Amino acid sequence: MAAYNDLIHALAEQVGLPPSAIHEAVQQALDEHQAEDTDEQHGRITRLRLLELEASLRIHHELEPGDLVCWKDGLRNKRRPADGEAAVVVARLADPVFDGEEGAGSPYFREPLDLIVGLLDDDGDFVHYHVDQRRMQPYGQG
Repeated sequence: MAAYNDLIHALAEQVGLPPSAIHEAVQQALDEHQAEDTDEQHGRITRLRLLELEASLRIHHELEPGDLVCWKDGLRNKRRPADGEAAVVVARLADPVFDGEEGAGSPYFREPLDLIVGLLDDDGDFVHYHVDQRRMQPYGQG
């Protein structure tokens, strides 16, 4: 529930409305969804989820080497770490590395990889992954 409240407050701040108004809109949408046509219901839920994920991307955490981290809900875009899997921050990059994916149609195009995290691979070896810090949160927070 704390993650929900954080997202409501972040979204409220972004759009300039009180958190109570955002919460009431979400509750009203959830209450009305049972009476709506399935397509309309899906569209409304999709729009709310998009707003929720965008707000989550904007919530910044000061992550330092040695911190345990995991993906924020719905923002994992790499195979590892898996959802809910802990990784340790190895380094923060002052100058992000940009994914080499060519073509603006790729979701990885110009993604700023500004955090190096370490985790154990399937053989138990410690490996590093470059990730976008905006997509990570302290482990156990979500």
